[in-house]
Amino acid sequence: MPALPSIPPDIMGSLKTLGQIAEHLSGHTDNNKSKAMGKPSLTQEAAADSSENKDHKEIEKILLEVVSQLTGYPVEMLAPDMDIETDLGVDSIKRVEILSALEE
Repeated sequence: MPALPSIPPDIMGSLKTLGQIAEHLSGHTDNNKSKAMGKPSLTQEAAADSSENKDHKEIEKILLEVVSQLTGYPVEMLAPDMDIETDLGVDSIKRVEILSALEE
């Protein structure tokens, strides 16, 4: 997924769960801010929410697959609310490997 935004090191340290990483990569949080400022119509909002949700779910699915491949945890064991350090034992080097694999 080479079109994904990069995550600067200062932000990477603040993303604690797989779900937070997926949200950041899908632009979910940034799009919510722009919606509040632009005040789109309800129809536009519903279409954007549907598209964002689909993109977010796709990114989340691929993220879980990559984490599974690089950590050895089965995908079925992984959940978006898992803390990458505490629950999975993923260090900063492994985080970079995961994000690099996502870009490839």
